[in-house]
Amino acid sequence: MVKSRLKPLTALLKGLLTGYIITTVIFVIFALLMTYTEAGEEHIQTAIKAVTAAVCIISGFITARSAGKGGLLWGVVSGAVYVAVMCLCAFVCIPDYSLNPKIAVSLALALAGGGIGGVVGVNVGK
Repeated sequence: MVKSRLKPLTALLKGLLTGYIITTVIFVIFALLMTYTEAGEEHIQTAIKAVTAAVCIISGFITARSAGKGGLLWGVVSGAVYVAVMCLCAFVCIPDYSLNPKIAVSLALALAGGGIGGVVGVNVGK
């Protein structure tokens, strides 16, 4: 009984961990490209939004697939937790970080991406 209650939370952790690993790899590659090419900083916000959406689709997919049910719910939760943890990290690591309207866009992308990934993840293979 306890194991069945923990399954969705374990699935969420699995999806989020995968998402953060993918995010880290992509951002390191992007940082290297910016360092060693002529790519300017004007692309940072676009890259952040694209990575957020793509990673939340993947994270929602993995979370819902592992949970086995509640795809939309677990996908949206996955996206929300992803953004919340990223904001928390930013508050800790960046002294003058503050919430702004750009966070709302990232949150919307994360919720939509997580929801889409969750719906697809729970229905794949049925």
